[in-house]
Amino acid sequence: NGLYEETFLTGVLLPALEGSGASFAIGVTVLVRLLYHLYQGPVGALSVALFGVVMGIFYWRTRALWPIVFAHMFADVVAFI
Repeated sequence: NGLYEETFLTGVLLPALEGSGASFAIGVTVLVRLLYHLYQGPVGALSVALFGVVMGIFYWRTRALWPIVFAHMFADVVAFI
């Protein structure tokens, strides 16, 4: 799941919106991420939003996708355990 989400949101959507500026591009990706995690409730939504902002800023600065994918996979495993 981490591979799909980060590839789509961070690897495809964010670069497609980068012409509109960092705040807009990161904001839209966080909004989309948040919308399909609403089932997790308010606390889950807040953590998803914060994770999305951090990952968006990291990608914006480094353009490195794989660390974000692995961070997402790690977060999923930790939440599962």
